[in-house]
Amino acid sequence: WYMSSARLCNFALRYQKETTRPPELRWMEPTEAQVGLFVLHTEGDEMDTVGVRQVPETAYIMPAAHPAPHVDHGCYFEVVLKKIWPRQLLTGDVDTPSGPVGFAVGFSRTPSAWQFEITGGGVIRARDLQRAWVIGYDGRAFVDGVEHDDFEDEAPVGSKAKYVSDDWPSGPLGWSFAVLKQGDRLGLYADDHGYVTILVNQRIVSKLKMPGINGVEPLYPVLELCGAAREVALEPHPHLPVDDKQEEIRDNSAEQLQTIQN
Repeated sequence: WYMSSARLCNFALRYQKETTRPPELRWMEPTEAQVGLFVLHTEGDEMDTVGVRQVPETAYIMPAAHPAPHVDHGCYFEVVLKKIWPRQLLTGDVDTPSGPVGFAVGFSRTPSAWQFEITGGGVIRARDLQRAWVIGYDGRAFVDGVEHDDFEDEAPVGSKAKYVSDDWPSGPLGWSFAVLKQGDRLGLYADDHGYVTILVNQRIVSKLKMPGINGVEPLYPVLELCGAAREVALEPHPHLPVDDKQEEIRDNSAEQLQTIQN
């Protein structure tokens, strides 16, 4: 049995990361203004869950208490859709929290991004956050509070086919987060090349170039609970799925680095 020096180095780095576990990802406590929102806190490998008691008429933003853990060349977190609302209860339009949309997830540079203000009767939504990258709803992406639709989805051809549905309106992404079913696991991976990759049940669905993002800096997971999403759990110890092709790419990168150093 043979292991190249590059693969051995890669294995050692991953082992070191695994033996120095980052803090568990947990939801923060709701603010006093977030009436109707609840958080069920847990410990160990159990997931924290955030939920609403009725279809939301207002925005509910929930951040994680710690940055997303760093993985190879970026950072990553996962959420699990625990409960959903029936379609007939979603009476708003796609621009309202009670519309036919799914939840939204993203990364924020600052932990204070969750301290949104209620001004003039309107509530700032996750898509309005500054110093943040947010994806979701009916299939839209936002950078620093501005919609970002000038992108090419660089996921493998056919990746999103399973999630394209005529039953739900969809935005520029080509598929809506509202199609996600109870029990589905959604992962968000920000790499050091400015891409954000969306994985559903550990399979890549979309990969977007997002201006300004760098997965090696501290980035806090953020969620907006809206639309069909009733309860969403946060994986405390997320692991980025690795396939053979990714392993090969990492080996090649390690070999290139070793050549440069020599």
